[in-house]
Amino acid sequence: MANIAIIGAGMAGSTVAHELSSHVSKITVFEKSRGVGGRMATRRIAPFAFDHGAQFFTSQSEAFGELLLNSKANSQFANWETSHAIYKKTQLLKIESWGPSNHHYVCLPHMNSLIKYLLSTVAVHCNQQIVEILRKNEQWAIYNQEKELLGLFDYIVITAPAPQTVKLIPKNASFYNDIKNISMESCIALMLGFNDKLHCNHGATSLTNNDISWLAANHTKPGRTQNNAYIVHASHAWSKKWLNYTSVEEADLLSHLKSKVKQILSKQWPTIQYEALHRWKYAMPTHNYEQPQVFEDKNLKLAVSGDWCYHGRVEGAYLSGIATANQIKKTLNIG
Repeated sequence: MANIAIIGAGMAGSTVAHELSSHVSKITVFEKSRGVGGRMATRRIAPFAFDHGAQFFTSQSEAFGELLLNSKANSQFANWETSHAIYKKTQLLKIESWGPSNHHYVCLPHMNSLIKYLLSTVAVHCNQQIVEILRKNEQWAIYNQEKELLGLFDYIVITAPAPQTVKLIPKNASFYNDIKNISMESCIALMLGFNDKLHCNHGATSLTNNDISWLAANHTKPGRTQNNAYIVHASHAWSKKWLNYTSVEEADLLSHLKSKVKQILSKQWPTIQYEALHRWKYAMPTHNYEQPQVFEDKNLKLAVSGDWCYHGRVEGAYLSGIATANQIKKTLNIG
């Protein structure tokens, strides 16, 4: 039976691992961050919790719906019922009610809980940034940032963002030209924690023609702390412009984003107990496919997967993982 390595412990990587775990001798997942989840992330700074990456997820497909109906997975998420305001610049256009039938799901108690469930039966090694993969005697040798050999594997699946994946795979991979020019949008997230309630009528706010594109009262989500925590996502255009900001520029960027929030919310704010920026360099693919794309080199025993192989979003990453796992089963004649 095959020994498989998976690079990346986000939704796509965890899905591939979960789907293959009962069909192969060993699966090892390598994750560069200190925890699993990728953009399904929650930063916990007592007494606050900030879902600073993916804000929620929906389910449109039968396959993802089946996962959410699974009794064990079902306890890992809940529906976020709130009001959703839509703005153009600073003009309120519409208010929607997200009720029991609208299905905007969040994981419990943190956004990576569903990922932890999917990875519960496989070995995961965090703080391991993979910088090189080499083909040696019909196997893959994997090296981390310290140039240490982490093992030899029969098959490797890379679930990093497309630009990072292209840097890892060999140029003779059969799908190299298909993915080499795929680009992704960036996003700068602002986390704000207040010592008292902030006047905010809506749990979720979407904005266009503005330097901010999203505002969420994180404490209105089910299973979150009741402390006053807010998430702001800058627009892709603004984030691209300032993605490589320096420590000298950081204070000005914080002030600018807060000024944009104050145009939407009350201008009189309680005391800010916590504020911070986070850079998501690869937040969203710039393109969509009509169906999940499977990028595999059968001869090299190499595949890649991610939300960028479909339409982005959490469900897109899951469906990409399912499609990739099914192809690997065919290639290896397992399952």
